[in-house]
Amino acid sequence: MTKFAACLLSVLLLWLPAYGMGPKPRVDDMQTGTGEDFTDPATGMEFIWVPGGPFFMGCGDWAGDCDLDEEPAHEVQLQGFWISKTEVTQGQWKKIMGFNPSHFDLGDDYPVENVSWTNAKEFVRRLTVANDMKYWFDIPSEAQWEYVCRSGGQAEQFAGTADPLEAAWFLENSQGTTHPVASKKPNGLGVYDMSGNVWEWCRDQYDVKAYAKHEPNDPVFRGEEPYHVIRGGAFNFNAFNVRCGVRNDSAPGDPYYDIGFRLVRTY
Repeated sequence: MTKFAACLLSVLLLWLPAYGMGPKPRVDDMQTGTGEDFTDPATGMEFIWVPGGPFFMGCGDWAGDCDLDEEPAHEVQLQGFWISKTEVTQGQWKKIMGFNPSHFDLGDDYPVENVSWTNAKEFVRRLTVANDMKYWFDIPSEAQWEYVCRSGGQAEQFAGTADPLEAAWFLENSQGTTHPVASKKPNGLGVYDMSGNVWEWCRDQYDVKAYAKHEPNDPVFRGEEPYHVIRGGAFNFNAFNVRCGVRNDSAPGDPYYDIGFRLVRTY
């Protein structure tokens, strides 16, 4: 192999994981940093360390009434990861992207919305580059998202509580608009707005029967349908739709005023 080819290969191995086109190191392979919360230096976004473990995902007896796509309940094993304490805010988005797409342009501490799945992945790419690829980010898998919503896989109907009014901005209390992040009670992990405010994109493609097809370890479902999963409900949906178990979907190229996202740090 020539020196030029070797140099090119080393560059590709460095860049491809950040763009989602190659294998990322497992958190288990990291030598330092696990167990510690983290603040992204580019945006000031705060991340909480979530220890891995097994949990039952889907419609269990704690969930009350469920939709068919929440079944069957099944055991999933996750590695540890970091998740952003709040939904990505308009201020954080502007620092990386340079503009504000939000329908509710109300302030830097409001969740950014009106962003497509494709937009969210571009934010991930630019944030990774802004950190000189020292850290890798992504949007959560559906399993990661539900595990966090339920305070580490606890038997919770809403994020950290049985009362949606404590945790969520939804149809009953939102007055038809989004609200500043972290203005409701956090869940048991210290994470805010997993129920309500805006729907949140996940990595997985949507399938009504995805849960019957999940891998047991760190599943990310990829199917034939073009739609991607959104979770958590929003300010304009009722209490049933801000439950931790609710699944919904949207086309990856379509932005809506009630869809935002949060991030995980994977390395």
